[in-house]
Amino acid sequence: MDPENAPESTYEPSPELVRALAAANEPATRENAKQHEAAALTVLLEAARMMEEHPSPDRHLEEELTRQLEAHQWAEAITSYEQLITATTTRGEHAQVANHQLYLSSLLTALGRHEAALEATRAATAAARQTPHFTALVSMALQNEAGCLLDCQDPAAALACTQEALQLVGSEPIAQTSRARLLVVRSHCCLALDDLTTVESDLAEAWPLLEPLSDSLLLAGVQAGLASWHEVRAQWHRVRGELPAALQHQRLALTRRRVVHAAPQLNRHVSAPPLVRTLNSLAQLLEETGEPGEAAEARREGERLLRELDLPA
Repeated sequence: MDPENAPESTYEPSPELVRALAAANEPATRENAKQHEAAALTVLLEAARMMEEHPSPDRHLEEELTRQLEAHQWAEAITSYEQLITATTTRGEHAQVANHQLYLSSLLTALGRHEAALEATRAATAAARQTPHFTALVSMALQNEAGCLLDCQDPAAALACTQEALQLVGSEPIAQTSRARLLVVRSHCCLALDDLTTVESDLAEAWPLLEPLSDSLLLAGVQAGLASWHEVRAQWHRVRGELPAALQHQRLALTRRRVVHAAPQLNRHVSAPPLVRTLNSLAQLLEETGEPGEAAEARREGERLLRELDLPA
């Protein structure tokens, strides 16, 4: 549909949503962490209400996709995502195209198809760029693209994506978590590029943005950001030969990954692979510090998680 000829939207946000967005635009502290958590829940509930009142024209296909994901029918789910992408592209719904491409990329990553995942997330970024006044979606797509590039062993290109995303996301309080997670991604890129000074400064800047919300188990994005923060810090210590400190941070990363994996709003195939990677990194550190028994147990747990989801090791 031509955006200039589209019917005028009659949507008005509920008073609860207005209050939630105002709360989310306050800098997070330990004192108002519950307020931020409640605001996030309100936004989720409002999105669910909107979906109920304005069902997607692809609702039946989306329901079939949900069934396929729950049944671990990965090939069928990929086909369904491709059909959704075709349908939303035809209607010119660029934001939906970007979202479907991002979800497809997550599934392909879980299946170990990293080049295909990168292709999907690049398509998501391209679609997001066509959504006016929607820089948050562009920055999210760029963050995912950076993650795929890291999976493909291209930290320099990942760094470029992260730099652009950081410029887009800004420093307003409502973008606090997004900025923190991007700083952690940039630190990961710089670690791969042996720029330990930037790693340290990015971790230092990200920590006070994430830590006040560290007890908010509902905020899976915060918990994932904290897990990644501890993982990069663990590798930073490892490079410096500080194995006890590295092991301590890797254990803290594992605790956060378990919280993310238990989050009810996430698909298990999305949260399991990062948890398995964290377990394997812990196992490597345990082997290096002379604890082979616990290392083997960590690897077995990761293998069991992948078997349960019919994902490749």
